[in-house]
Amino acid sequence: MDNDFNLKHNKVLHTRNILLTIVTEEVPHVPDAERVTVEQLPAGFQRVVGRYGFMEEPNIPKLLALAPIGGGAIELPKTTFFLSRETVIASRRTDTMMGWRKRLFSLMSRNATSATAYFGLTANRVVELGSRIEI
Repeated sequence: MDNDFNLKHNKVLHTRNILLTIVTEEVPHVPDAERVTVEQLPAGFQRVVGRYGFMEEPNIPKLLALAPIGGGAIELPKTTFFLSRETVIASRRTDTMMGWRKRLFSLMSRNATSATAYFGLTANRVVELGSRIEI
């Protein structure tokens, strides 16, 4: 959930802003007691860190239900999630990978599961901010 976008484009700073980070740990499973931490930040911001093992699939709605977030429970139907989206482009430069490898990697990246689906979010509650990455 990113506030920079709303401040820049909509001239709005919300009263409640949550910066959410998902960390994949180098263990298969993370115990529920270690799943989520919440840190209060200035100006109405809160940082929530969710930890998952490499064998687990993150589920943001369940994570936010577990998190002891200030200001009361999060109303998911009224929440907007801002996600980043990277589009991998195969460049014509020859100083890195061979061309066919770049094209294959780019194709695999496009066919990967979207972040919205991976994190268990409802598509109509998500705004994706994109960037192009040239390999």
